[in-house]
Amino acid sequence: MKKISTQEFEEILKIDKESFSYNYDQERMKEALKYYQCLKIKSKDKVASFLLYKFEIGKIFIRRIAVSPKFRRKGFGQKMVEMIFQKARKRKLSTIYAFSRVSNVKGIEFFKKMGFQVKNRIEKYYPPNDESAFILEKKL
Repeated sequence: MKKISTQEFEEILKIDKESFSYNYDQERMKEALKYYQCLKIKSKDKVASFLLYKFEIGKIFIRRIAVSPKFRRKGFGQKMVEMIFQKARKRKLSTIYAFSRVSNVKGIEFFKKMGFQVKNRIEKYYPPNDESAFILEKKL
């Protein structure tokens, strides 16, 4: 995995803060990057979007995806998910999972547009208010 520079890390934190009501602080993001790989798309030497994912037996889990507000609606999110599809096919993996807060209507719509289906609901999954999560699944 390519190492993330300090500048990229700061840009990822900023995008995360702009994108989520419950965003990751430095420590939580560092912890996430110990367990998840990070895809990023840059524009003019700045991180425009990022996606955290990990491989498990027979599948990939998308943990977090965010696009900087100034780059939204330009295909960056779609391109990153398509890159995950390519990685899955290359490894002959059959399933990709993503998690979303049930209140994240735009995120759920995005994943559905990419071919994911809601498979399950986990109650009290997200802190700090114990919001439920949808597990979305894409079969390749």
